[in-house]
Amino acid sequence: MTRTIARYSILMIVLMAVLLSCSEESTSPQDGSESEIIISSEMPDGSTLPDGAILDSLIYQSHVELALSSCYYETGDPNYPEIVYIANDVVKTFAFVWLPQNWDSFPAKDKRMIIHLHGHCGIGTKRFCEWYELAREKNIAVLSLQYWMGDDEWCGGNPKPDGDYSYYITGPGETCGWHLNIESDIYPFIDKLIEYYDAHSVMLHGFSMAAATAVIVDYRDKQNRNRIDFTVFNAGHIDSSHYFYEEIESNPDSTPFENENYFFFLEDINEGTYAKQSATRSFLIEKGVTDVETAIAVDSGYRHGALLNHEDFRPVRERIISLYDSLTTSG
Repeated sequence: MTRTIARYSILMIVLMAVLLSCSEESTSPQDGSESEIIISSEMPDGSTLPDGAILDSLIYQSHVELALSSCYYETGDPNYPEIVYIANDVVKTFAFVWLPQNWDSFPAKDKRMIIHLHGHCGIGTKRFCEWYELAREKNIAVLSLQYWMGDDEWCGGNPKPDGDYSYYITGPGETCGWHLNIESDIYPFIDKLIEYYDAHSVMLHGFSMAAATAVIVDYRDKQNRNRIDFTVFNAGHIDSSHYFYEEIESNPDSTPFENENYFFFLEDINEGTYAKQSATRSFLIEKGVTDVETAIAVDSGYRHGALLNHEDFRPVRERIISLYDSLTTSG
């Protein structure tokens, strides 16, 4: 483990040099046309962004995060998740996927998957094990999509750009050099992965910035494949200036989220963020979401990310898995 951490420190120096040189080009199709999505066990060829060096660095960092976690130390572990690449004609990224043994022979109703969306500037495998260790007991697959593209942005002490990039620049027609676009990349990629793995049921977990993304992905799925049965809205918000809020508010259907099951995890660790999270919960319930259960972290010592970061909330994670299991095995 000491050797792994040393390698990690060396790589971080290399990683920062590579990332600082990356361009901030558009990650959205300019003509609005639908592009073919490719899933491969090898990095796809072509000039899509980000380039191979950045992806290699992020992939290595993802492996390090798994090595530093509690459930994987060696890539030779027979249960070590596989990596797959996802690309369209504009961007490419990757996901780590763990599948129960004999997944392909499972009856359709038993093909259940947790899809995890990390937070702002996050690495998708950082808290992979918190879901894996619970999901494996019930033969539920786990997939973590990397949607942050590696630029420093305002992480690590860099100045934050003008505007609230974390929530608003991934609307239709908008571009972002640091994150995949929700509408043109993240939702289509998730939809394609659900199809690729023939997942019959999905629990979608979105943390922080990705909580809002998860709501959008769930709503698009409801109108299309309808495989997302349970959404974990974890410590994020959608306020009234968000493009999707405006879309839902103007929907002639007063309850467009009817029959969508949600678990809300809110963080009452400072007044401002809790008010935003609570308001989003109320808005979604008003629009038809079924509040299966709500949990609240009430202690400033937990900081942001308590659900996956703090062992005090392992029982809540167990409860979430139990609820998803009951929702998808009853009847």
